[in-house]
Amino acid sequence: MRYNREFERLKFSTDQNIDSMTCDSLMREYEEFSLSMLTADIKNLNSMMNGDNSDTNDDSPIKKVFGIILGLIFVGGMLTSIAFVIMKDLVMFGFIFTGLFLLAGLLLLLGQGSMPFNTANAGIKSKITGLYLVCTTSAILSLLIIRDRFLDVELFVWIMSVAFGMSGLWLMATALTDKFSGRLVYREEVSARCKGYVRFVNYESSSAESIRTGYIYTSPVFEYFYGGVKYESLYDSFILGPEADIPYETVTTIRIDPKKPYNVLSPVTESIGGFIGMLIMAAMFIAVGSGLSWYMMSGGVNDSEVEVEWNSLIDQLNPDEQAPVEPSVPQLTDEWIENTYASSIVGKEWYYESLPIEHIEQDEDGTVLYFEDVGVYAFRIEQNENLKQGDIMDIFYTLSEDADYGYKQIFTYAAPGEIQYIGSHGAYTGDRQ
Repeated sequence: MRYNREFERLKFSTDQNIDSMTCDSLMREYEEFSLSMLTADIKNLNSMMNGDNSDTNDDSPIKKVFGIILGLIFVGGMLTSIAFVIMKDLVMFGFIFTGLFLLAGLLLLLGQGSMPFNTANAGIKSKITGLYLVCTTSAILSLLIIRDRFLDVELFVWIMSVAFGMSGLWLMATALTDKFSGRLVYREEVSARCKGYVRFVNYESSSAESIRTGYIYTSPVFEYFYGGVKYESLYDSFILGPEADIPYETVTTIRIDPKKPYNVLSPVTESIGGFIGMLIMAAMFIAVGSGLSWYMMSGGVNDSEVEVEWNSLIDQLNPDEQAPVEPSVPQLTDEWIENTYASSIVGKEWYYESLPIEHIEQDEDGTVLYFEDVGVYAFRIEQNENLKQGDIMDIFYTLSEDADYGYKQIFTYAAPGEIQYIGSHGAYTGDRQ
């Protein structure tokens, strides 16, 4: 990146290595710099934090108006999404919140977004991030549009699967961009002289421990000529630590971006450790996304529920809200049964009936129930010591050729009083003796 001598956060020095007292002095100066930001004009905050490396400061009136409109859209969208949360309308909140990220992705793809200071390969990474946001939010919006086809828990799992899977792909693309940036972006080699060093302090906060940790980052200042033009530039991504990697006044070969000759490849960008770490994270995210998809398609969410716990303040803002009258027990419809147990009954006729328990046995593996009905002589359930002889069990079953324990193949059941079946299916009345 182009070296901006007026950027206050960058501290120039001709010392390749600095002692602990100098490090402490840099930390104190940054604390004073941070305090000065509290009283600074808000329009100057970005240049104070990130510097001004743009080719021109004169924005056209159209671009300024576009920026104002964009800002109003985002502020209005955020306020509207908060309003829908207060009204406990998660569907509309999802539409608006996801739509805002879709807009952000489109702006990055169109080159209207900006990447922060100290970021390598800003252009390519901006496009990758934009594509990631557009694809992810489009998939989530599609799921919200066809939400009626899913149970609440199914919709939630699909959204989480998309979010994790696409995030993993984004991490992988970013890692590959960094690793091969020397071939993709910084394709030109030039000789440059190290004219000194700049350092800046950055803080990272730990929310778990509420601790702010300060780190010093370093870059040599390179002086070189390209295309007959003299440049003073820094690494596009600074090195962590106070020590510089190139001795003072040394002439060395650096790699630059021929399209923007003030961009210099950093050794941090092609770090094999960072590359492997990013790939491991990407693999973990993709594995979680794929696992959730498999869990969903295998029917693992059939008996799960999604519960939303609202903040007490939101509950207080809805004083007139009437709680829905819930039936004393869950009511099961034919549609719910067929959607929930599709993998067990696909292409088959299924039946429902209630049977009295004739005999009960308890063992280490669970509870075995016996019936007089020859179609379902016995079946094992989870350990249940509350059942007793004569209790009525609700069973849902298909027909099976295996007659060892009866030809009624039970795919789900309920103990007395656990459910209320309000569908149209009844018991099998054919001859299967």
